[in-house]
Amino acid sequence: MSVKIPKLINNISILHHIGRFCYGRLFFNRDRGRFCGLFHSFHEAKKCIGPEHPSGYEEADLTEVNLHSFMQTHLFDYPVMLHLLKLKNQIKSVIDFGGHIGVKYYAYKPNITDIHELHWKVVDVPFCVDRGRKEAAQRGVTNLSFSSDFSEAGECDLLLISGALQYVTPSIGELLDSMVRPPRFIIINKLPVHFGPDCYTIENFGKTKIPYRIFNKDEFNSQLHLRGYINEDAWTIPSREISIPFHEKKLDRFAMEGHFWKMKENP
Repeated sequence: MSVKIPKLINNISILHHIGRFCYGRLFFNRDRGRFCGLFHSFHEAKKCIGPEHPSGYEEADLTEVNLHSFMQTHLFDYPVMLHLLKLKNQIKSVIDFGGHIGVKYYAYKPNITDIHELHWKVVDVPFCVDRGRKEAAQRGVTNLSFSSDFSEAGECDLLLISGALQYVTPSIGELLDSMVRPPRFIIINKLPVHFGPDCYTIENFGKTKIPYRIFNKDEFNSQLHLRGYINEDAWTIPSREISIPFHEKKLDRFAMEGHFWKMKENP
């Protein structure tokens, strides 16, 4: 029995490596699966993608991918809308980082009737900015503006980041440090976190494959605490949790979360 068990374990390990290899071939060659691989850094994930695939939002126009779904209200949007409603008398301006063509503005509009009173600025890649300006002009929306440069987006009362931080290289701390003035409030939604070190996987967008970051929960929160923010609310989004075939066990207590942060009042 003591001889057979190591052989069995070895056979299982071999099958695991074969399965991982086959899945990778399907992922890159036949666009099967949503996520693939687990890497220590952005550059390691980027190198795995290789030059034959566009590997960033700046390289490929993905504005129409899932656009209809993005412009709908989902369950994970309700905590965000709740805080926007609570803050209605305290905020006049919003910077929507990674806001696509203004999809959250349009999704929230039916439930936040006075959203037209906010100066809502979307910051995203040029493809989205161009498409967003056309969409706003067609709809006659005058309080929605766009920029492709976060450092030039100006000031805001509220910074909204929904499902975007995992696709960019700057940390939340670096983004905040680049602002003219830190916002009083921050809402972060659809943030992938776990208790292990920061790591990356690759997300499948058809021909385009994009590095996708998973954050260390404590390190992420500490960046906001160090800049004077208090976590006022947090929620999990089970429906958006990701699965990385052949790598799930390496993710330590993974979760998809949303947070509401408030700047600490001066004594």
